[in-house]
Amino acid sequence: MYIFNENIIIIGNSCIKYNIVIPKKVLYTVYWLHGYNGNCFEFYENYDIKELSEKYSIAIVTPSVGNNYYIDKDNICISKIVSKNLVDETRYKYDLPNKRENTFISGVSMGGYGALLIGSKYASVFGKIASISGSFIVDDILIGNPEVVGYNNCGFSYFSDIFGDLSELEFSYNKNPLCAAIKSLKEHKLPNVFLSCGKEDILFKRNEKINKKLIMEGANVKWYPHNGGHNWRDFAIDETFKWLSSNTHD
Repeated sequence: MYIFNENIIIIGNSCIKYNIVIPKKVLYTVYWLHGYNGNCFEFYENYDIKELSEKYSIAIVTPSVGNNYYIDKDNICISKIVSKNLVDETRYKYDLPNKRENTFISGVSMGGYGALLIGSKYASVFGKIASISGSFIVDDILIGNPEVVGYNNCGFSYFSDIFGDLSELEFSYNKNPLCAAIKSLKEHKLPNVFLSCGKEDILFKRNEKINKKLIMEGANVKWYPHNGGHNWRDFAIDETFKWLSSNTHD
């Protein structure tokens, strides 16, 4: 088992920190996206990531990208940095599996939003997408749902700063993960998707809605509802990694 802390990848004027855990036997790699206010240490601080990596023979790469919902903006293409620059660097530097079917993207909360978005946009890179309690709040932003808009001082100006013109958000495959997934699906590229959420999680109905829409469009989705709320104790981490490392397509 090898753990490398605070690696830095430099792209133009930007730099991205990331950590990586590599098990003794590497069969797969998952690029794990952190939640809101998280960073490359989030997974380490909340879960036994070393045991998880060893158990499922999965190298785990955890980048820090900030509180931007993994949206490309200001000439910084976060989705490309994750799916191209980071994937290429870690494959070369640590001799990780270099095939699509062994390369996955996953994340929790905001990272779940980013996993479906980036995994759909760069479907040629990732063989599976797993979103855990994904923060799918596009509809909430559009209708001004007070559970989201206004909560913790996050008003429309805050979301406009992240997403840009909110009038474009509903149908933007560069910002809306559902649109990105449907576009990828119509191009016959969308990887298999795993969606999980606790039934007491404030985001449960939002994840359930995403699941129903993807199924209706013909996507191959494994929906895993379970007991629990929006916290690391209840997130379905082990079930997610079990699915990622399986050879099944459901």
